[in-house]
Order: sequence, then structure tokens, then C-alpha cells
Amino acid sequence: MNNLNDKNEILFWKVFHNKPIRCLIFHHIHITEWVEYTDPMQIKPNNRLKFKEITSLKFLLIKKLYKLLKCKLEHDEYIQIEVKSVLLLFKKIENSMSTSKTMEESANTTKESIKKITSITTTSTTIEETENKNILKEILILLLNKKRIQFECCDLIKMAAKCNSNTVLDILVNEPYSIQVSLKSIDSAIEFCHPDTVKLLLDLQSSQTDQPKFHPKNHCFSSAIKNYKFREEMIQFLYFGLFLKNNNNNNNNNNNNNNNNNNNNNNNNNNNNNNNNNNNNNNNNNNNNNNNNNNNNNNNNNNNNNNNNNNNNNKNNNNDNDESYSKLNQIAIKKLPIQIFNSLKCLKTKNILFTLNLISALGISKKESFEQYYSKVFSIDLGYEDLLLQIKIYNKYYNNNNEAKDYINHQLNLIANSNRTDKLRQLQKLVITSTLLSSLYQDYFLRNREIIEKFYYLKRGDSISVASNSKFNTLYKYFAIHKGNEILLEEIENLIKSKNVPYFPLINYIQSRGSGSGDILIFKDTNIIDWIIEYSSYIRNFLTIYSNNHRFQSFTVFKYFSNHKLRDSPCGFGLEKLSLFPFINAISQCNIEELQFIHSLNIKQVCGIPNDHKFLSPNCSLKQHRHLFVYLNSIGFHSFSKLNFKKICKEFLVIDQLEFKEVNLDRFSVLEINEMFLDALKDLDLKFLHLMVDSMNTGCFSIDFPYDLHVTPRIIFTINNNLYQIPGGDNISSIIKLMESFIRKFIKPSNNNNNNNNNNNNNNNNNNNNNNNNNNNNNNNNNKNNNNSTHGIILNYLFDKFIQMKQVSFNQLKGVIDLFNKNHIEINHGLFQAFFYLQIRSAKFTKFILSLDQSFGSSILPTNTEYDCTRDSVTTTDDRRYNIARYLKSDIFSLDFIFGCNEEGIFKNSFYNIINTLIHLLSHSTSYNYDSGFLCNFTDKNNQVLEYCLTIKRVDLFFEQLDYIQSYIDLANNSYYYMLDRSFPYYSFTHNSPSTTLLPSSSLVIPEEVLRRVSHFNENQKSQIKFVKSFEYSKEVIQLAVQILDLKSIQRFIEYNFLVCNFQKSVYQSAMNICRLDTVDFLLKNYDIQGLNFSLSKNKKSRYCIHREMQYLLENHFEKVENLYLVTSYKWISKFQDFKLKYLSVLSFYLLNQIRSSILQKLLDSNSESLREILVSTFLPIKQLYYQETAGGYERDEKQFLIFINRTNIKQKRELIQKLELFFNNNIKEITDIKNSLFDELYRKEILPIVKKNQDRYIAKEKNIFTKHFVRGETMLCELILKYYPNQFKISDRLITDALKHKNGHIVRYYNQNPNNNLISNDQLQN
Repeated sequence: MNNLNDKNEILFWKVFHNKPIRCLIFHHIHITEWVEYTDPMQIKPNNRLKFKEITSLKFLLIKKLYKLLKCKLEHDEYIQIEVKSVLLLFKKIENSMSTSKTMEESANTTKESIKKITSITTTSTTIEETENKNILKEILILLLNKKRIQFECCDLIKMAAKCNSNTVLDILVNEPYSIQVSLKSIDSAIEFCHPDTVKLLLDLQSSQTDQPKFHPKNHCFSSAIKNYKFREEMIQFLYFGLFLKNNNNNNNNNNNNNNNNNNNNNNNNNNNNNNNNNNNNNNNNNNNNNNNNNNNNNNNNNNNNNNNNNNNNNKNNNNDNDESYSKLNQIAIKKLPIQIFNSLKCLKTKNILFTLNLISALGISKKESFEQYYSKVFSIDLGYEDLLLQIKIYNKYYNNNNEAKDYINHQLNLIANSNRTDKLRQLQKLVITSTLLSSLYQDYFLRNREIIEKFYYLKRGDSISVASNSKFNTLYKYFAIHKGNEILLEEIENLIKSKNVPYFPLINYIQSRGSGSGDILIFKDTNIIDWIIEYSSYIRNFLTIYSNNHRFQSFTVFKYFSNHKLRDSPCGFGLEKLSLFPFINAISQCNIEELQFIHSLNIKQVCGIPNDHKFLSPNCSLKQHRHLFVYLNSIGFHSFSKLNFKKICKEFLVIDQLEFKEVNLDRFSVLEINEMFLDALKDLDLKFLHLMVDSMNTGCFSIDFPYDLHVTPRIIFTINNNLYQIPGGDNISSIIKLMESFIRKFIKPSNNNNNNNNNNNNNNNNNNNNNNNNNNNNNNNNNKNNNNSTHGIILNYLFDKFIQMKQVSFNQLKGVIDLFNKNHIEINHGLFQAFFYLQIRSAKFTKFILSLDQSFGSSILPTNTEYDCTRDSVTTTDDRRYNIARYLKSDIFSLDFIFGCNEEGIFKNSFYNIINTLIHLLSHSTSYNYDSGFLCNFTDKNNQVLEYCLTIKRVDLFFEQLDYIQSYIDLANNSYYYMLDRSFPYYSFTHNSPSTTLLPSSSLVIPEEVLRRVSHFNENQKSQIKFVKSFEYSKEVIQLAVQILDLKSIQRFIEYNFLVCNFQKSVYQSAMNICRLDTVDFLLKNYDIQGLNFSLSKNKKSRYCIHREMQYLLENHFEKVENLYLVTSYKWISKFQDFKLKYLSVLSFYLLNQIRSSILQKLLDSNSESLREILVSTFLPIKQLYYQETAGGYERDEKQFLIFINRTNIKQKRELIQKLELFFNNNIKEITDIKNSLFDELYRKEILPIVKKNQDRYIAKEKNIFTKHFVRGETMLCELILKYYPNQFKISDRLITDALKHKNGHIVRYYNQNPNNNLISNDQLQN
């Protein structure tokens, strides 16, 4: 064994030291897709990144790459740190700490037996969590040690407070970091943390001598309201810990200042206080001595003594409270909104806030009516103290009637000072008569059975005129509470007047559902049943109201009621409704006896079962549920509707270990069974379908079943190009078993019969070939008809759902196909099947289809949000509409083409063959549609193909597509009138192209085929003008190319566009956008790229980093950005330089206009003198043309011009273009000299003043590159700028104000604590 290991090690090092083999191995590691995605939307170019390319702190934290992050920090690699990533780190640290605490607590409370069972899992989880906790803390310390300036991109204390992370705060505020606590961080702590954390920060902040002290203000209170986790504790802390403390400190200071003047007054006050305290002590002693008396005396004495104590305390503290209130009002504390106040749980806190007048009445009853709002506030379930507080709030803030206010206050005093034991009921009555809340009075009435006469008088304006001596009077007054019961009240009046109806206490059988939820009729005993049966004709309206709002207190009462055959009574109490609650309660309790009785009533269908009702209760055992199922199945689920039958079957199917395979369907008709089966098919309820298939007999399908199943929607994607799939997993094996069960149940019996007949015929007619042939033909016809039969339609529908599921493998598909073939079931094949066959083979195929559709979604789906193959795949005669059904040929993308294998089990058609076929049919073939006069989307479609090739990282396919495009460019170069769409061919000029900007120092070797295309490419002719035809790449293609391709491939990509203006600049900008600095370095070493500039605005690209861009340019190409005022003037200088480069282009555009054809002819016939005269005379109009400020500017006009010069009606212009090119080439030296002189003059007159102005502005230091990043709080960038541009910037008062407005006070504190000598002055920071 050791010898084998030694040999393996020797072989490993031999391979490793072999550079070609090693490079080949790493090449395959990099290009191999190790993860096979099943969702096309998951296939993205950023799915795989090299470790060195991962710089985002946020990304590393989200992916939990903690060890990689730690390694990068230890080696001081660049890490991109943003405010959100800092917040995420602190949250993860806090979560890891809280998780470990929770695990420790659970471990301490876990029993020993459970510990033994879960020891392995718990140990591994604990180790992992402990490692994460430790490594996250190490990462934080590394960031503070190695990336301190960059890490402090925000107020770290504030961020830690937002996360409520005491662990992080402990690290930050203590040695060796000792980060100062700002006022904003305390505000954040108030909003997110516990009061103890706020206290800690306040103590630290008070010890910082150079920082302003914290004083509680209104915004602190707003922060406390937002503190959902510790709101109540924080409000208490603010009001009674900070505001009052601050107020008391002020009082103490004032008292100390006035001690000499107020000695006598203080002595008198002290004497009074002592006397009062003695009185209070005597009262308390009396209370203690009376403890042995009876309860009533105790209550009375306690109440009296408490009241006396309260009165004494109020008298003693009245002056102090008044003074405190006035001081609080001077502080102007923000008042608590009533909604927040009501959410507080501590009654003591609420009472104090109310007493201190710190409740805001704003918002009361604004969105809700008075009845709606106060029906919640004045609940019948409130205790005495809570209700007392609510009525005080109502009286103070909502009651506008001063007399009513005085009356309520008087009544409250009477109730408080009374010796009655029913104070709560007295208070409830006061609330009811004061607010006139009908719902509250209804609940009060049903709970206490007491009438409040005053309520009716105040509510209705008069007293109720009914016979006061009637016992039905209480019932009448109960229904008179709410308006709208006039008919019912009239019925009760007739009942009162009738002498034939004896009294019965119906009101005693009405109960409340709960707080404000209405009432319900309870059948408590048989007496009410007897009375209702005999006198139901007198109370029909009453019974109608409660026909759906009733309950039986016991099943015995229900049996008694049902035995009286009340279902035929006109009052609405039929057995279908009466049996509702006994029925569902019996099922819930698994009570077979009660269900047997209900079954004996022969109720066809129980009515009124809610749609969201659950029949089975989790409180019953498995044995009880099994007995329940056996019973219900034995009676054929009698009294169940189709819907409720499905619901209870699904509930039974969910129960583990409840094994049953069939249900009794005898009570359902064939039509009902078909409808249930069809609904389950459309919903793809696999468990219920299994049950139905096992329970149905072979003749259960009607002749016309399955109705419209074959034309149900077959959706393949949505308008947003999301693949329309069904969740896979266990559903895959379940649907396969379902198809097997269906075939076994419905297909094999018929096949067996056919086989038996065939065998008999063969035995009897061995020599009769004709008979055998006839039998075979009959069998074939039967097999073909199988597909159009009910069974064939159902199986094909299930097959379509099967291939539409996620994560279906080829082996699973092959097994199902073999099953169908074995049983002679033909599988439908069309666009739907071809599409999902491609998806099963590889999600990259459907990714390509959907990527093409992104450009044409509006034309594919003009009115619908989904592409339905049964509706949208019908080929239209309108050639202007792009429809994939016309190009994704199902006869080409057959099952054999996609999945066919050779004898070795290898696919006949590789990925390369299939994708090339897709590209040809869906993209290339659509480019030849000339007859319709419709311009194909050649540019858009090919850009999509290029983008797709790069997304799946198939560089070979990418360059093959470039060759395909180049072939069309070559065709266009050989024809004046070749045009595929409005963007192809794309015309441009050769100025500032890679061919004219290649540096002499470049070591690049340009291929011969490229040089042949560049016929003008030599050192003496780089400035010649030439029109070229090319392909216009989208920004996404160039961006992806720079991201995916290596340097060699990028140069190859440039060579395809060697004559395209500014193409190398586009590649440079894309490379800088993703910080591909190796590509940037390669371009700047080989091409002369002008107009380099810093990106002064934040870029949204996730991989872009301003710091890396600036650092690279400053360290490697400082000479190009040395003058900052030129960088600021970049807009005007760049425009000027571009105009100079495009001068001949603009001149050509100007001269080729038909109106100026005479000028063009003069130019072509001119000599050296007249040439200068013409160029000078045309310079001003050309400049105005180029600098035009219309929408799109000159670039848009030039582009339109270059597109339409290919039209057939401008053949003469094409000839002029050739003459103009020849003239420019022959007179290039003279033209260049004249052009240079003209632009030198333009620079002196117009551009230089702008540059000077910006230079002066930089000298004045009002607005510059430093101020932009300072306001953003980017300390690292500011330090970098100061390093390369010393003594050019200062920090002004305005700059500090702007930084604070943008919540970036951390950078102000940094420069206050760390003065930079490269700044002009730091005086402002000290202020």
C-alpha cells in the first residue's frame, strides 16, 4: 500500500512539473461546468469566478466564504467595502452570537435521553456555529487592523447599534480601537437597541471631552417609537430616565442657585411633608390592623384608605408635579401617538404618560369611524384600570362637549370613591352611555343580562313604548340596540300582544361570540326546542336570522331536535343546516356513534361547510383516524359533496402511516367521478389522482370524457421569458407511478384481451396468412386509436406534465417512453414536447430560445402574458410576426435527434450539433426573408446569439458567430444595396479606430487576413478617411466579451473590428467597468486611447470600483490625469478632440447633402488655394452642425445618414462618396495642415477660456474631485487623491455641512483626528 502511494506521489509531481499538461488540466478545470443548472434563468456568466476576482465583502459574506475572506485579509488583498457590507457583517456576528446562546440554553434544558440521540448532530452544528462565531470576530478585527480607513466608510458605532450587536460594540469602543461615540449612533441605539446599550453609549459619550454632549430631543422619541423590539422599555427609559432626569438636574441646579433666598420656604414645605407622611403611615397601619375583618369591610376600608392616600399624595406632590409638568412642556417633548400608546402593555407607564399629558390625539378616528375605532378600544374584556384609562383619554381628547366632560369626570370620581364592589360594571355603563357604542352595549347585555334604559333614550331620542309588564320586553330591548331590526321588533311586539303564546326566555339562549363579533343562538336544552316547534309561526324572522348562527350545546339536544322532523318547517331550520356543526364536530372528534346517527337521518349533503374548514383534528390518534376512515368509506362518504369529499380525502392522505388504497365511490355518479378526476388532472393533484385511479373501475369514464383536456393550455414560457415548469422532486416518481398504475388498470386488460384473441386466431389458422395479416392490421389500428381514446389523451396529458417537471433525468424519461412503447401508446410530438425535450437534455438549449425571445417578446405575445402552444403555435400567414413555432421545427427536433444514442450509449448528436441547429433555424434562417419586404432583426438577433455564447462561456461558438457575421459584412462590401435591417450594415469612419491608434511600440502581430481588409493601413496613411461597413455590437456583448475572454481572445475580437471607430475605447470602458485591469493594461500598452478620465459618479456595475480605477490610473498613467482642471474640463475637451478626429466625417456629411452639391463639386475641382478658401468658409457651419443641441445631437444624425446612404435612390451619392474618399487621400497633407490651423484657432478662442475657468475654480477649491468623494464619505479615495495632488484642496465649512447632510460625519471625525499635511488647512474641522 505504501509503495502504491509513493508511486502515485511520484506520478503527481511528474505531471505537475510538466507545464503543458498542467496548463491543459487547469484549462479544463476552468472551462468545465461543474454544476448542471436545470433553470435557464440560473445560467449566468458570473456563476463561476476565480478567487482572485472575488473582491466584494458583501458577496463573501452572503456566500459564507469566511475562510477565504480571512485569507484575503491576512494577505492584505484588496476588498471592496460598502456600507451595506459593513451592516451585513455586524448582523452576521450578532446572529452567530444569539444562535450560540440559544443552543447553549437548549442544551442545558434538554433531557439526557434526547442528548444521547441527537449528540452527533448537535455536536457538529455546535462546532460549525462556534467556528463561524470565532472567524467572524477575527474578520472584524482584521478589518480594523488592516483596512481601518477603508472599513470606516460609515459610522461603525451607528451600524453596530442598528444591528443591536453588543459584541461588535464591545470590540469597537474598547482598546485598542476606542472609536468615538457620535450623537447619531446614540439615536440609532435608541431605535434598535435595549436601554442598557443606550446607557453604555451615553456613559462613553460623556467621557469624550472633545465631543458635544447628548441632550434628549424630539427625534429621540421618534426613534424610540420605531424600536419594535424594545419599544416599551425604551419609551420608559426616555421619559423617566432621560427627560425627567435631565429635568431634575436642571431643578437641582436652580435650587442650588436659590438656596439662600428660599430657606424658610423649604423648611415649611419639609414640615408639611413630614406631617402628611405621618398621616399616610397611620392610615396604612389602620389597614394592616383590619385584615381579620370580613371581605366587604376589607374592600371598603382598602378603597377608602387608598383613596385617602391618593388624596394626601396628590396634595403633597401637587406643587412638585406642576413644576415637573411645566419643565417638561418647556423641553417640548414629542407626544406619543394614540395608536402607539394603545400598543403599550405596562399600565403604570400608560397612566404616567397620560398624567404627564404626553399623548397625541392626532390620528384618532381619521381613517376609521368612531364606532369602528372605539369598538376595539372599549372592549368588554378590559379590566377596571384599563377601561378607566381609556375613558379618561376619550373624555380628554375626543369629547368636545364641556358639560359631558364635566359629567364624566364627576361620575368617575363617584365610582372611584364609592364602596361598591361592582365598580367595573358601573364604569362599563358609564362608557356605554357616554359613547353610545351599540356593539359594546350588546356585549355588556349578553354578559350581564342587564338593560340600560338611558342608552335607548340617548341613542333613539325617546323611550321604548312597549308593554313594560311583558316578560318579552327584555328580548325586545335587546334587538332594539342596533338599528335595522324593525321587522324583528314588530314581530316581538306581536308576540307581546298575543295571548296565545306563553312566555319563554329566548334571550337567555343568545350568547356573544366575542368582543364585537356579534351573537349566536345556543340550543342548551330541549325546552327551547319544544317551544320553537310549537310557536315557530310567530317567530319566523327570529328563526331566519339565527338559521345560520346557531349551535347545539350537546349532541343529545341535536338528536332531540332532529327527531321532530324540523327540516320541513318553514322557519329555515332544515336538517342540512342543523346538522352542520354536529357533523363537523363528530368528524373532528372521530365520534363514530354520532356520525351513525347523522347518517340515519339520510341527509343527502350537509350545507354550509366553510371552504377553508379542516375536517381532521391533530388531537386525535392515528388509530382514531383509521377507524374514522373505515367508517366513512363503508357508507360511501354519505352527506359529503364533491368538494368536501376531495378535501377530507386529501387530509387523510397527508396523515403518515395511514395506509389505504381505495375509497368507495358508489354514491357518486359517473359524471361526478369524471369531474373530480378531471379537476385533479388539471390541478395535478397526484396523491388524489393515485387514490382515484385505484378506486375507479374500468368503465367509469363517460364516452365524451376527458372533454377538453387535449386543448388545455400547454404553456412553455411567460412574457418575462421565465420557463414555465412544475416542481419536481418527489412529484417525478409519483407521476411515473401514477402512469404505471393507470396503464395497469385501464390499458393492460384490453391489450391482454387482444393478445388472447390473436393467439386463438393464430392457433386455428396457422396456414392462413391472410387471416394473420388481418389480425395484425386490426391490432395496429387499435394501437393507433389508443392515442385518440380517453386513455391515450389522459396518458399524453400526464406525459406532458411529466416532461414539464424540474430535474427530470434522461433515464427517467427513457423509462417512461419504454413503458408507453411496450403498451403500444403513441406519444404526441409537437412544439411543446420538442421544447421540453431540449430542456431535459440541457437547460442551455432553452436558455438560447428564451434569450432570442427577449428581443421579440412584444411580437410573440402581443396580448397574452404566456406562450401557449395550443393557441400561439398556430403558424400565422403574417410574415411580420416572429413566432418560434415556425422556426423550432418539431420534425427536426425529434426524440431521436435529441436523445438518440449509439450502441455505446453515447448521444448521436452532441451539444455542439444541437446548438448549431438551433442557431441556424431560430436565428440564421430568419435572415433570408426578403420577399415579404420585412427587414429582419439581423443585428438584434445576432447580438442575442453572441451574448448567449458568452453567457454559456463557449468562446468557440462566439468566434464562429463572428465569422458568420463577417461573411455578411463581406457581402455588403461587394454590393451597394445590401441591407438586412436598419442597423446592418453599420457604417462608420475609420478615424480613431484600432487600425489608426495602434502604437508603434506595440508588440502585437496583426494577422495577414486582417491586414488585407485594412488596405489603407500603413504609417503614412493613418489619417486617411474611409467609410467602412461593420456590425453594431450591443453594450452587453462587449461587456460580456471583456468579462469572459482572455487577452489573446480580446485582441482577436478587436481584429474583427479593426476599422471600427473608437472600438478599442469601448473595450477599454467595458474593462474598467468590471475592473478587468489586466485588459486595461493590455489596451493602454498597445493602443493610443485618448480622453482618460475618472468616473466621478457611482457606477451601478457590481464589480466596478472607483478606488481601483483611480489607483490604477494614478499609479500607472499619472501623466494622463496630472492636471485635474483638465480632467474637470473633460466634457468640453473630449468634445473638441472628437470633433477634430471626426472633422472629415462631418465635412463629408455636410457636403453630401443635395443642397450643397455645388460646394462638393467645387471642392473636387479645387487647387491648393481654393481648397483652403472652401475649408475655411465651411468650418463654422460644420462646427454648428457638430455641436447642435437637438435630441440625440450630431451622432444621431450621422448614424441615420450612414444607415440610409445604402438606399437605391442615392446611387449618385455613392459615386460621390468614392470620389470624395479619393480626393481626401490625394490631398491629405494639405487638408491636415488647414485642419490643424483651424482647430488651433478654435482651441485658443473657445476651449482655452473654459479650461482657464476650471483651473481658476480649482484654485478657488469650490467644487472638485476631492469634494465629491468627501461628501460621499469615501475616506480611502480622499487619502489617495491627497497623496497624488498635495496642497490643492481644503475642507471648508460648506463641505463639512454637505457631508453631514449626507450622513457621512465619520469622514469629518477622521480628518479631525488625523490631520493630513497635504490639505491646505484643517481649521474648519476644529469648529
